[in-house]
Amino acid sequence: MVSGSFVSQFNFFKLREGAVWFESLPAISAKATKSATNLCGTYQIVYPNAKGIALNYFTHFDNQELWFAHIPTKTMYRVMAGQINALSPDKANRLTIDGRGLLGLFTDKKVNQSWSSKRGDFILCDPTFGAIPTNFPMVSTWNGFTDDYDRLDYWNATRWGSQPAWCDIIDGELEVTGIGAGTRTQMGLTSYNYEVIEFRAKVGAASNNVKFGFSDVARAEYVQFSLNAANVTCENKTGGVGTSTATVDAVTQTAYNYYRIEWDNGQARFFVNGVLEVTTLVNVPAGLLFPFFEMASTAQVLTLDYIKVITLTKKFDSYVASDKIFTDVVTDICDVGNTITSFSFLIDDDWDFHAFMLNAKPSGYSYGYNSSLYNGKYQTIISLDLNEEAKDLYNYVRVTGGEKLITVAAPNWTDQFIGNGTDTSFALGYKAKKPLTLLQVDGVTKTEDTDFTVAYGKDTSVVKFGTAPANTKTVNIRYDYYLPIIATSQNFASIARYGVTRQYDKSDDTITSDDRARNFAAALLAYFSDPRFVIKVTIPLDPRIQVGTTVAIDAPYYGITNTVYQIIEAEWEMGLGVWTTKLTLENTEINTSAEIIREILQQLKDLKTRGDTNATVTEEYKIEDDIAFNGLLEVEPNYICDSFIAEHPLNGLLGRGTTLDDMEGSVTGRWIGTNCTLTADAVTFIVGAQSLKLTSSASPFNIASTTSLGDLSAYTGAASGTPASGTCGIWVYAAADNAITSATLRIGSTSSNYTEVAGVKAYTINNGSAAGFTCNTGWNYFVFRLVNGATTGTPVWTSVAYARVSFVSAGTPVIYCDYFSIGSGNVIAQNGLGSRVETGVYTTLTTDSII
Repeated sequence: MVSGSFVSQFNFFKLREGAVWFESLPAISAKATKSATNLCGTYQIVYPNAKGIALNYFTHFDNQELWFAHIPTKTMYRVMAGQINALSPDKANRLTIDGRGLLGLFTDKKVNQSWSSKRGDFILCDPTFGAIPTNFPMVSTWNGFTDDYDRLDYWNATRWGSQPAWCDIIDGELEVTGIGAGTRTQMGLTSYNYEVIEFRAKVGAASNNVKFGFSDVARAEYVQFSLNAANVTCENKTGGVGTSTATVDAVTQTAYNYYRIEWDNGQARFFVNGVLEVTTLVNVPAGLLFPFFEMASTAQVLTLDYIKVITLTKKFDSYVASDKIFTDVVTDICDVGNTITSFSFLIDDDWDFHAFMLNAKPSGYSYGYNSSLYNGKYQTIISLDLNEEAKDLYNYVRVTGGEKLITVAAPNWTDQFIGNGTDTSFALGYKAKKPLTLLQVDGVTKTEDTDFTVAYGKDTSVVKFGTAPANTKTVNIRYDYYLPIIATSQNFASIARYGVTRQYDKSDDTITSDDRARNFAAALLAYFSDPRFVIKVTIPLDPRIQVGTTVAIDAPYYGITNTVYQIIEAEWEMGLGVWTTKLTLENTEINTSAEIIREILQQLKDLKTRGDTNATVTEEYKIEDDIAFNGLLEVEPNYICDSFIAEHPLNGLLGRGTTLDDMEGSVTGRWIGTNCTLTADAVTFIVGAQSLKLTSSASPFNIASTTSLGDLSAYTGAASGTPASGTCGIWVYAAADNAITSATLRIGSTSSNYTEVAGVKAYTINNGSAAGFTCNTGWNYFVFRLVNGATTGTPVWTSVAYARVSFVSAGTPVIYCDYFSIGSGNVIAQNGLGSRVETGVYTTLTTDSII
């Protein structure tokens, strides 16, 4: 199939749902956007939706991946993984899909609902050691290495096979109901060797016999947990010999726990809630095993929240010692202050986490605007704008974090009171940690919930005695308590410069230390206190671009000389006349890093409302704009074409036309000749592998087709009657100049209902002539502007099934026809070869000045 056809679009843009590529419909347009403040991003795809055909293919919350091609290398890259948020059909027979990006951890409710008590979606590791390292400054790259993750939002038959009747999925949890007199076992379909498996699980009551882990199909070899009525045991077996050891710590089986097995060569390690309970070095299986869960001789219900298979780490002691969740790692490695030791980071489209020094990671890509350095086909900037970024300015930041725990040790007392024989209640001075460490009345220790009770409040706590302490008797209370974390930061230079104090208040209870709050306030102040200037560039679409990395820009007419900028926003777009990437760039790395870290920390919080209030002092002064630009205009020849030409920076535009007949395959079965004989010719052709050869016997001669050409109303601008737009085109090869003196097209729904285009112009590949009708030796491109034609009957443009091309000749020439098409404009049809020369005017900013 030739370039420009619907099928060829899938070589440059693809949509994948699950593991299946969607190629049932071509996309009219596709756009994806990511930024430093929204690394997950958003996307929009528009599909043709005649009679609701597109709407039948998609459902809300479908997971999708958008892939674009890097045209020079023909390599496809995933630009976004996301989920459908909205499906919007319109009256123009189009379906618009609006989606949000997904980055695993940040949008997974099973992580962010209560992240503080569970592991992250993806364990993070150093690529050298395969584990979370304790020496963070030595880390350059961190990778997520989860092999398989079943969140149990639905039954996955590919992973588990057919769903048994005793397995139900309810609100993202799998409920497995046992049977008292038998065994129910579910084996996975994918086998593993020396891997890690983790279950988040609970049972309705202390179970008689619930097992899960890795096993062979025969249940003869395994590494598994066994939940019994009395305890939880860690078991492994091979060669008919097994080992079973109870956990050191008691496990409350009716509450959710994290059960983790690290199955290694000659060793198995069993964890419960991150604590290493059992290590065994004997009877460890060495073959392929499958994930499984099983209930034997029990009618209890086993509830599973997720099942995860993870690549085995090589340095597990770091993992055990650190016991990190994702937010801990971000907090540890990303010092958000403005010091040279600060880290910035990037989460790429493979959901990998990259940490690097504050000097952002280079992408290796460079682009130029009227540049002698970067002037390659795919390095040329299409447009460039210099903007002051529109953002609110604040020069005073107040951060209210969570709480810090203050410990009080003997011989100190936190609070001391004197009894009066009447008062039974004593309000403590702080928000107490439960339980109190020690309470004595007149030197005698009292017992909480026996001699007194404590009402632990949100801000303070109250001790209440059953009997009031006697008059003059001391009441000494020792307890640990919580204090709120508050930090402020202000930019005195900004306040003096603008004559106004503008305050930004931030509340975030994930901040659990004074240092963190101070650094956070400093980072926010660095971002907010002064305006930031950015440049916006448009380049040929490049799916390799990553937000957070840097590119080099050379634009001498803008005073930009090979300068490194950081990408803070990227937008990839394919559509009608568009195949571009738009980048927003800035070169103040500290501010950008602070912005990214600020938003990441916000995304990592649990789903709980936190107040943001922006208090503004009433007296403000306008900041003057003092930058302007002058430009010059140039007049140059411009190459134009309405077709899609692969790898062409100007004509690589999708969606402007469609192929009516590419003259490939059984072309003689689709056309009938009058005063000429027709044959397929594989020697003389302009596009594809053949053309239609016409051997004329008289003048005039023509070819006609009644093959259905479908709905062309999008190109003619009308559903029926006289067309309002559209241009058809066909390539014709002649062996001599003036072999053809005119050509006429009839196109419509039937031979009685058509538009006939009498005026014909030609583009000749040899000389680029476009004035009047000419026929030169070689290939000529004839165009037929439908608005200049005469209409007979009432052609129905939504169901076109008739076309005829007539030629008047000086003799009886042999000619060749190829690539018959229609375009949406009135300039040129979808040209299968490429561009033509059109003298025109366009503007270029050649100089600038600062006033």
